[in-house]
Amino acid sequence: MFERLIRMIKGAPGVPGENPATRALRWLEANPSPETAAVLALYGVGNAAGSLPRGADDARLKTLEASQSPDGGFPGADVAARRLAAAEYLVGHRRRVIALMDALIDQFPDKVADNDGRLIAVAEHVTPGARVLEAGCGKGRFLAALLQKFPDIQCTGADISAALLKRLPSGITAVEGGIERLPLPDGAFDVAFSVEAIEHATNWTAAVSQLARVTKPGGRVIIIDKQLAAWGRFETPIWERWPEREEMTAMLAKFCDDVRADDVGYDGQPADGLMLAWSGRKK
Repeated sequence: MFERLIRMIKGAPGVPGENPATRALRWLEANPSPETAAVLALYGVGNAAGSLPRGADDARLKTLEASQSPDGGFPGADVAARRLAAAEYLVGHRRRVIALMDALIDQFPDKVADNDGRLIAVAEHVTPGARVLEAGCGKGRFLAALLQKFPDIQCTGADISAALLKRLPSGITAVEGGIERLPLPDGAFDVAFSVEAIEHATNWTAAVSQLARVTKPGGRVIIIDKQLAAWGRFETPIWERWPEREEMTAMLAKFCDDVRADDVGYDGQPADGLMLAWSGRKK
C-alpha cells in the first residue's frame, strides 16, 4: 500500500528542485493580501486568523504544479487571481499531506528499538523530570520509548493529523498543529525534537524557529532527518525534500549554540549516511 501511494505522487528522480509548495508560499508571501493572510499563517508566516479558501483537490493540485511559473506563482488573469490560485494550492497541499499520513496510519510502526540511533540521539539529552516535545510525532513511538527510559518525564506530541494523535499511547499529551506553527507557549520544553518531519515541511525556516521558540534557554533542540547527500535511495512524494547537512546546521545555529550534525542509525541499520541528527543548545 505504501509503495502504491508513493508511486501515485512521486516526484522526478535525481537531485530535487525546490518543493513546489515552498515556491508557492514564497510567491504568496511576496504578494500578500488580507484575504490570504490566514493561509500564510498556516505555514508560519505571520499569525493572522481567519477563514481559509477552498483547497485544491488532487487533480487541481497536479494541474497547478504543471503550470507553476519560475517565480513560484500560478497562471491567472491578474494578481488577485494568482493569489487565489496560490492560496487554494497551499490549503490543498496541506490537506494532501494529512491525507497521505492518514492513509498510511496502519503502516507506520508503533514501536522503536532501544538501540535505534535516532532514539539514542534524543535520549542522551533527556533527564529525569524533563518536559519533552516531539513535533510531527505521528503515533508517538519515540515519545513512548522515552517514557520507558524516563518514567517521570512530561511528554507532548504535536502533529497535523488528528487521526495519528488518536493513536498516541497513554501518558502523552496530544496537540494538533504543524511544526511550522506550534500552538504552544514560548520556552515550555527542556527538549524539543522532530524525527523525519522536516522533510514534509514547506517552510523550514519557520519549523526550526518554532522548535527553538518552544524550547527554554539552555534546553536542547534536535532535528533528525534524511540528508540531501543520500537523495535518490527511494521514491518520495512530490513535496518531500531532505535538508543538506551544512544548510540545516546553519539554520539551527541561528537559535542554538554547540550545534552539531551526527550520522545516526535507524530501523535496525547502523549509520550509513542516510540519517542525520542535528542538535544544539538553545541560546
